[in-house]
Amino acid sequence: MPSKRIKILRSEEWDWVGLFAGDGREIAFKYSVVDVDLIGSSQEAADTLEGEVVVGISRTLETLWKLEPTSVNKVLLAYAGQLIRDKLLDGTLSKREDIQLSTYNSAPDHPPFDPDTVQMSFDVAYPIQPEVERLVEASPQQALASEIIGFRDSINALFGEKFGGRLLGLPQERSLSELSRPCNSLEEFAFRVASLAGLATSIETSYIKARVQPGEQKKPLDLMGEFLRDQCSPQDVNPIMDSLKNLNRVRRMYPIHTDRANGVISSFVFFGLQYPIRDYQTAWITLLKAYSEALHSLLNLLKSI
Repeated sequence: MPSKRIKILRSEEWDWVGLFAGDGREIAFKYSVVDVDLIGSSQEAADTLEGEVVVGISRTLETLWKLEPTSVNKVLLAYAGQLIRDKLLDGTLSKREDIQLSTYNSAPDHPPFDPDTVQMSFDVAYPIQPEVERLVEASPQQALASEIIGFRDSINALFGEKFGGRLLGLPQERSLSELSRPCNSLEEFAFRVASLAGLATSIETSYIKARVQPGEQKKPLDLMGEFLRDQCSPQDVNPIMDSLKNLNRVRRMYPIHTDRANGVISSFVFFGLQYPIRDYQTAWITLLKAYSEALHSLLNLLKSI
């Protein structure tokens, strides 16, 4: 296999981010990646990808795994390294990655990594040897799709540990597959947006409804917004809810409904999209980025509760 297909992972530094929610901890691992062939060349600095992986674990899972304080560091480092390696191989590694581990997304009996075999080595270059050469770079929407799926998983894991159950639902399995598909026509754009809006508005409200007065009938997004504002500052909650609600309004465009439907044009303005859409692929990526950013903000918000 050509050496240019091999990546180098340098763990530059590690830092405790601190306890989250009073029932867990997380570490931020900074890393850099560069092609082997570029090491020592004038192009090394320009072509080096730098980023950060945040890995969190709930105290409950830490206890079930019977981890000593020094072992926790090693397990979280192993998770970070595995995620970087896997995403390098499928071309979806982004500059920000976040994994939240809890009993809702991890096996409770033992960790998948043996802490005794993990070396806490930093600022050391490691060759990343792919089993199969990756011939095609991932498309921008494939990278965003991977980011979105990761954020959703961590949000549900964190919410489940704090309140029980899930927060983000899945209207249909194919909704996730639609995220990584190209978008080159009005029909494809409308179909992709409908799937994205379905994800953005599919909220599991069993726990939240228990906190609402009997007889109140509210949409799931409104219930989630109300719940979050009870827990956090509206200034932190409102931008997230505005983004999710505007994703739902974009869905009402023609041919799903009509461009004259309430909120369609204003939702385009909200996301900085020109109306009518001419470049469907660029508009699609813009909406994926907006959803990913909303999820990232929601994840950070849940950590603060």
